[in-house]
Amino acid sequence: MNNKFGFILNRLVLSNSTETREIKFYKGLNFISGPTDTGKTYIYQLIKYLLGSNDVPKKIPENKNFNTAFLEIQSHSRNEIITLNRILDTNKINIYSTSFENIEVNTPSNSFNTRGSSKIISKELMEYAGLYTDKNIKRTIREEKYQNINFRNFLHFSLVDEIQVINDKSLLFEGQYVSKTFDLNFFYYLISGTSNNYLTYLSDKKESNKKTVPQVLRVDEDRKSKNNPIKEIIYKTKEEVVYLEEEYNKINEITYNEEFEFITTEISSKTKKIHDLFKDMEKTKSKILMNNELIKRFNLLREQFNSDMERLEFILEGGGIISNLSIENCTVCGSKLSDLKHNHNNSSDSIDIDGES
Repeated sequence: MNNKFGFILNRLVLSNSTETREIKFYKGLNFISGPTDTGKTYIYQLIKYLLGSNDVPKKIPENKNFNTAFLEIQSHSRNEIITLNRILDTNKINIYSTSFENIEVNTPSNSFNTRGSSKIISKELMEYAGLYTDKNIKRTIREEKYQNINFRNFLHFSLVDEIQVINDKSLLFEGQYVSKTFDLNFFYYLISGTSNNYLTYLSDKKESNKKTVPQVLRVDEDRKSKNNPIKEIIYKTKEEVVYLEEEYNKINEITYNEEFEFITTEISSKTKKIHDLFKDMEKTKSKILMNNELIKRFNLLREQFNSDMERLEFILEGGGIISNLSIENCTVCGSKLSDLKHNHNNSSDSIDIDGES
């Protein structure tokens, strides 16, 4: 690997048709801090998005009209500056072989994909950083299984959010138990420049219990030939290997019991989640049944209410008709029925409009 690898961030720029907003970075460690809801997470997500992440940054009110982003970076291995450009909600990233201020309408660029199988941005950024994707890193201790490195592995050591900072777990690991071996081996590759594996399967426990490791390899007789410096180096190297194996077995070896305990814990955790989900489903079913019953009752009340309203409308309509009736004359004597009493001359009976005679 090249003695100088990686790249530094120069500036982050957001743009729309009329305005740009810019954040400048400096060589070394850059730390973004500030009160809550000031855009720290948005900046972090936007940088990752411009470096190939498929997670679109969550929009914030201050930048809701800004849909084009630029990230200017400078390579250590190539000693050149390029600018990454990406429109939000797209899978294309354009690379300009110049700084941001030199980009014009007709400036040529190369387009790369964040998904798919051809012209992937991850491979281009790896080469730009002086890293090589053909390096195989061992990903298991007990088996000869290897994995090619990608830009996401490199980015894990470069961008750290506040959750990783306050977490009590090591920043060397991506958080997945199964990737612990690969993470350590990849970190060793970064700091040493060699793809030799830091963690390897040294010996099987059962076999190692059958064999006794000599304290100093008991090579006194062979060491009588002190005139052979190569043999001396070999013996010292073997002693050091034995010492390292013993230390590794004491500290770093992951036993089968630990793996079984981890798997058992995961199963218990998942089982509890399934049980909780089942309880929530039963509660939801009960609520659905109760709501359906309430709907039926409300429909019945609505029918009764509509029936009562029709009766009231009929009564009001009848009262209105009666109130509009005019007072007529008596058919016998022709006098007004509105008189309190009226008598007929040709009859001994008097008619009271109140119904008395």
